[in-house]
Amino acid sequence: MHRLVIALTTLLGLTAAVYLAGHLLLFNGAADAAGELAPADTALYLIVSLQPSSAQDMAIAQLASRIPGFADASTLDDKVDALAQNLAAQAGLDYRADLKPWLGDQIAAALPAGPEASPMLFVAVGDRAAADEAMGRLEGRHDEPFVSSTHDGVEIRSAETVAYAFVAETLVVAADAAAVQSVIDVHGGAESLADRSDFAEAMATLPTDRLAAGYIDLKAFLGEGSRYPFAVGALVADPEGLVVRGRSGTATAEAAGSASGAAESPESATLAGWMPADTQLAISAFDGAELLFSAESILADAPAAEGLTGTLQSVRGLLAFGLGIDLDDLLTELMRGEAGLALRGLDSDAPSGLLLLRPDDMDVATFRLEELTDLLAGSGASVDRTERGDGELVSVGLAGIASLAYAISGEVIVLGLETEAVEAVLDAAESGDTLASLDAYRAAFELAGERNGNEIYMDPAVLLELLGIADGLPADARDILAQLGAFAVTLPDGGDHLEIHVVLTVD
Repeated sequence: MHRLVIALTTLLGLTAAVYLAGHLLLFNGAADAAGELAPADTALYLIVSLQPSSAQDMAIAQLASRIPGFADASTLDDKVDALAQNLAAQAGLDYRADLKPWLGDQIAAALPAGPEASPMLFVAVGDRAAADEAMGRLEGRHDEPFVSSTHDGVEIRSAETVAYAFVAETLVVAADAAAVQSVIDVHGGAESLADRSDFAEAMATLPTDRLAAGYIDLKAFLGEGSRYPFAVGALVADPEGLVVRGRSGTATAEAAGSASGAAESPESATLAGWMPADTQLAISAFDGAELLFSAESILADAPAAEGLTGTLQSVRGLLAFGLGIDLDDLLTELMRGEAGLALRGLDSDAPSGLLLLRPDDMDVATFRLEELTDLLAGSGASVDRTERGDGELVSVGLAGIASLAYAISGEVIVLGLETEAVEAVLDAAESGDTLASLDAYRAAFELAGERNGNEIYMDPAVLLELLGIADGLPADARDILAQLGAFAVTLPDGGDHLEIHVVLTVD
């Protein structure tokens, strides 16, 4: 991608990174100028602001004090400025010269619906003369020549892969001139995103004192069959971490009637009290087979989990072709109740996964597992049974291709691909050295607030490594990321809607 495209689209990511440093992105409920320019068919929208509120300023200062080099409030501005300069340099930008002199009070991104849609960047301009000068310099660094055109009296500057214009004191950047023209049309009177009643009503449910806000039209991405029409969220600073508070749109009556058991039984997840303390990713849900299969699909693209997902596919194929058993159907039946997925060693060459179950009907679940074990034994698999406390540990060898192990202890069933991994769960439960016992786990969900079973917990360091986010960042940015404590999500199911609580804590 050409340098100017990288430079301009990096603005939003740069602002988010500066926010993580702990000072700038503070939203005080100012008018949403970008929402009034974004086309009405926008399906994904994110806005952040550079205007502080005193309450959020205080929270972010307390949060920043935990980060090395940011404890002294008197030097905070200089530290943040230096961090922004270093981050901008990664995209070939000089923050102090190219951005800071003209940045206004808001930055937003919008993506219209449709597979060919062009993403748009909206940057509020505080000093038009300085912005013109900076854009001229950026054009000079671009590999392609820019040409001018006019649409409804507004000049558009465009090259082969990028176009921009100044519309109503806002710099609008997109991949092509047609997308910029659509924004100019909105400014001229066409319907905007802000004109849509569903958007306005959804955003009105969010906290007004926030760092950023986002909106996603779920039907545009998932089709009319989507249970929820949209989701919104607001990013808020807390002295303990960063929190997203939001909710989905109200489901249709038919979809609401098929809500999960979590909506009817607001229980908190309990299986983290069995997962080993070194669990790096934990997913808990009631009747959550869909979540399990989604997690497997996501991990299929992660090199670190290649061995784990490959073995699971081998087991799935063996059961299907050898015994006529659909593993997915079996797991769906077993997961009627609370289920938890625990992944360990994701940052190693030998990751392991464990499925923990607290079924609604233990007798039925036990019968299905014994039935499977007998079928495998009848097909030549080796079966080893060991008494363990008040339960039993069963190991099944699948003709040298793979192995399965499970343990039944009290109200909980533990399933894994290795006997050692299942034993680690039993050891953790007996010793109390579990994920739920960690301060980081407790603090994250205490900050998240309401819980009723649909939860995700992850070690941020592992997440950053898997995504490669920290690669190539300057040292000061990596120091900040190193202070992240825990990432947690809880999605309380209200039957006709989902509450959304996402937390990122700082040690």
